[in-house]
Amino acid sequence: MKKILCLILTILTLVSLTACGGENVGSEKIQIITSLFPHYDFARQIVGDKAEVTLLLKPGMESHTYDPSTADIYKITSADLFIYTGKDMEAWVEKVIASIDKNGPTIVDATREIELLHSEHHEGDNADDHDHVYDPHIWLNPLNAAQMLDTILEAICKIDPDNESFYRENAKKYKDEILLLDSDIERTINEAKISSDVDTLVFGGKFAYAYFFDRYDLDYVSAYKTCSTETEPSLTTIYQISQYIKDNGIPCVFKEELSEGKVAKSIAEISGATVQTFSTAHNVSKEDFDRGETYVSIMYQNLNVIRRALVDTQIQ
Repeated sequence: MKKILCLILTILTLVSLTACGGENVGSEKIQIITSLFPHYDFARQIVGDKAEVTLLLKPGMESHTYDPSTADIYKITSADLFIYTGKDMEAWVEKVIASIDKNGPTIVDATREIELLHSEHHEGDNADDHDHVYDPHIWLNPLNAAQMLDTILEAICKIDPDNESFYRENAKKYKDEILLLDSDIERTINEAKISSDVDTLVFGGKFAYAYFFDRYDLDYVSAYKTCSTETEPSLTTIYQISQYIKDNGIPCVFKEELSEGKVAKSIAEISGATVQTFSTAHNVSKEDFDRGETYVSIMYQNLNVIRRALVDTQIQ
């Protein structure tokens, strides 16, 4: 009897485990891991409630100093899809990818099919002081963002073809929003150029905006050569930029998001300009994340402050 009872219990346990396992497999959503906020936003807009999208960066974390933890690497290797921005943005990715076997996640470089630009730096009024580096912040040109959306869409559809029509419908809606954003930025900047003598934006923070300026044909002056955190601007550079602001009636100096903006504040104090934020959308604060801010909403916030910077003589 004991042997029979043990056999029955074993069979019931196996049946139960099989049933539970089948249920989990059938109900599991595909897992998508993204390195930066724009990819996270594009992916979640596409999948809706059909997949789980995770952003590696915690809200408020600075992207350039991010180094994946063991837990982060496990998330990547256990996912169905991993989306990143290329080695120029995330140098750590190459080692992680090299460690993933053929049964690992589908890996998508969001810079694929997008031509990388060099970031040209203007230091004060010194036109000969230029430095060229690759700028990987491709999404700051909304047309590139639309291409990224398409690239991510195709990868998701290959992983989950059963929901392809759902994904394509969502992607089209968001792509239309992005293209409208592009049109609104272009129109607003062109109108500002006509109504104002100011056509230059001044940056006191790390510079990562080459794609935006290339797309909309604006000029800029920057205290930093690139978005690198290694080299701080000299006092001479800060003075030159402050004088440029005074001489040209520039109303504000920009800093990047999630930073104290010490250099921008110094320039503002000397020049009398105000300090404003031009978000690169690498990441968002916890408050913005909880509010459900999107790439599009962040870029409209940028547009509002840019419009005032180009038109107003003083930003309040």
